[in-house]
Amino acid sequence: MKFLLLPLLVLFTTFHLFAQESSEDQIYKNSLGMDVLPSFGFMFNGDVNYLEFGYVRSLKKLDLRAKINFDQNRGLNSIGLRRVEIQPADNLIFGSSYQLNHIVHLSLGVAKRFKKGVLNYYFGVDGDLGFKSGESNAVIFNEETSEVAELFETIKTTHHFVGLTPVFGAKIPLMPRVELAVELGVPLVYTFGEIDYLQENRDLATREISTKKVEFNRLLNDVRISFLF
Repeated sequence: MKFLLLPLLVLFTTFHLFAQESSEDQIYKNSLGMDVLPSFGFMFNGDVNYLEFGYVRSLKKLDLRAKINFDQNRGLNSIGLRRVEIQPADNLIFGSSYQLNHIVHLSLGVAKRFKKGVLNYYFGVDGDLGFKSGESNAVIFNEETSEVAELFETIKTTHHFVGLTPVFGAKIPLMPRVELAVELGVPLVYTFGEIDYLQENRDLATREISTKKVEFNRLLNDVRISFLF
């Protein structure tokens, strides 16, 4: 997904170069952009793999904000659900786990602008909501050899989250119609719902999810390049 970002940035730049209006005095009230932070995922141990678009409508002193984020988490955030010794003499173990695969995240917010020098700063808050989808897997395996003796069917499951994200950022003009926004944010997230999974007797069980979390793991919230219109 991250390899898609550079071609899109080229499109933004090309569109600007051939734009009819190029007056620096023109005040644009709308901006549409993309977060390019996934292109620098190596700085976060590769743990940045999403596609995010943002829209801002500028009023007299405030910005109305909207973002949508599509996040792929395959290979991350595995949760162990159940582990049972089936046949201790043969080292057979039943294990079930949940694997988070996708997150869809929508944010709506407001921010106040102020200017210092050539930079426009802003601070505000976003209201967040979305859902997380994944799958529960169950297997019987040999603990010594890791050989799989029996593989159970996969159970797909979804749970939800809501939250608030205080934000502070700066907008840096790159061209008359292109700007870079660098934004800091600390999401306050409440996740809730249920995860369904199979037990060793193939009965369906449910684990309730209810967690509150302050996410400091990615203080750098956005590095967004936007086209103004």
